[in-house]
Amino acid sequence: MRVPLPWLREYCDPDLDVRAIEERLTMTGTKVEAIHHHGVASTEGFVVGRVLSAERHPDADRLKLCTVDLGGEEPAQIVCGAPNVAAGQTVAVACPGAVMPDGTELGRAKLRGVVSEGMILSESELEIDSGVGGDQLGGIMVLDDLVIDAELAPGTPLADVLPIAMDVFELEITPNRPDCLGVYGVARELHAASGAPLVILYASKLEEAQARVEKAGGKIVKPIFSFPGGRRFHFNDPAGNELAIWSEP
Repeated sequence: MRVPLPWLREYCDPDLDVRAIEERLTMTGTKVEAIHHHGVASTEGFVVGRVLSAERHPDADRLKLCTVDLGGEEPAQIVCGAPNVAAGQTVAVACPGAVMPDGTELGRAKLRGVVSEGMILSESELEIDSGVGGDQLGGIMVLDDLVIDAELAPGTPLADVLPIAMDVFELEITPNRPDCLGVYGVARELHAASGAPLVILYASKLEEAQARVEKAGGKIVKPIFSFPGGRRFHFNDPAGNELAIWSEP
């Protein structure tokens, strides 16, 4: 089974690096067979940009000369050949010094006599696939279409917006541990092995059910619930009377 590390950290996030987490999980009997890395080797140099202008290149019909706000004092000049690039877009940018997934280090380049200070990126160049990008037409990805209701300020690290780098654990799950056949089950193992807090599922529903019990004048003695396979929360008053049941969807 494969478990992306960012998914695991959503439930249990110890102050440990990927190798230390591997050791802790293996100690519990949840053996890590391999660690696969997807995306860029380092997230440095990948940022959110906003296209301020996109004009035709003076010496190339298929290239556009773009002015892009990267959060610095001055905007960057980037030459882009994507047909869908336009002013006003929020885009992903690789700055000089960024290392692409294939290991190529990006530098300042001169394209048809014009210096380009970075690259406006497509999904394929980052080796990700959102399902709504413009790669089919040879275009860049527009973050406005990918990240809904988010305020993406120029200069924001791209890794805060998109999963451009991810470690994935490949685990050996033995037949006697079906509870680890899911991300949350593995998170419980990591919680036990590291002592880091574990996010309790359905906590908001538990709190709402508690409020209903207390409003009815009862006192919660023993909340009984199970996760992730549970179906109901039962709350009893001191006399053993059931005061509330909150069903999961």
